[in-house]
Amino acid sequence: LPTFTWLSTANLTDGYKSSAYSTQLSVTGGIAPYTFSLKSGSSLPGGLTLNSTTGIIGGTPTTAGNYTFTVVAQESSCDALTIEKTFTLQVYDPIAISGSPISGIKCNAITPTSFPVTGGAAPITWTTTPSPIVPSGLTINSTTGVISGVVSGNAGSYTVAVKATDKNLRTVTYTSNITITNPTLTWITSAN
Repeated sequence: LPTFTWLSTANLTDGYKSSAYSTQLSVTGGIAPYTFSLKSGSSLPGGLTLNSTTGIIGGTPTTAGNYTFTVVAQESSCDALTIEKTFTLQVYDPIAISGSPISGIKCNAITPTSFPVTGGAAPITWTTTPSPIVPSGLTINSTTGVISGVVSGNAGSYTVAVKATDKNLRTVTYTSNITITNPTLTWITSAN
């Protein structure tokens, strides 16, 4: 019999809820054209369909989750050979970030500030614009997203863009305000 095998790996490219998705399933051998169908009892994530003539899984996923399904490919020889393969597709929620303003006093350590992320595919890496952060003395931890440090720059109001990037290079940016004041020095002792 002629050989007829899958070229596609079992783990498909990750998808994201509410974002367009497309991946090509491929086979080799046998006689073209090929047809593709879901095995009885298998289903794709909501919002996706399998094109029976091209082998393209496409659409816009509607629900995040880890999905497993089996696809049957058939070639066009007189034997009409079929092969099947079970695929896994991970659909993630869109990456989102939140945060709050940062404040501090010149020449003092600020309260470490984090920027929580939801969705996306771990691990997440963090960067800022500008880099290094203005005012000087503050840094962001690239694995936790925490801004901390001792302010050595001038007092004033600054803006920093915090960017989170997931393993599939999906990014999201949150703009935070940094307000730095000069230290105050006042008398406690009374005049008398």
